[in-house]
Amino acid sequence: MQKGFSPIFITMIVAVLVLGAVGFVVYLQNSAPEDDSGQIACAQDAKQCPDGSYVGRVAPICRFAQCPEVQDETADWQTYVNDDMGISCK
Repeated sequence: MQKGFSPIFITMIVAVLVLGAVGFVVYLQNSAPEDDSGQIACAQDAKQCPDGSYVGRVAPICRFAQCPEVQDETADWQTYVNDDMGISCK
């Protein structure tokens, strides 16, 4: 029987340390940095909303702003119904 730590146990410890270090670096890169004025700078990417407009990120959390509500353009239209043919449309 071998005395001391086994090579598999040591390899597992090293892997956990490396993964922890990589995770910490990724966290630091994705956190919102402050510029020289003390304000938070967010990434300049954009998200397309269902209505075709775009919204950017908003400080301090740097999440995307809410998309505007989509309004139904046909909400006040009358509905045509033809019972003989079994159809209806706005």
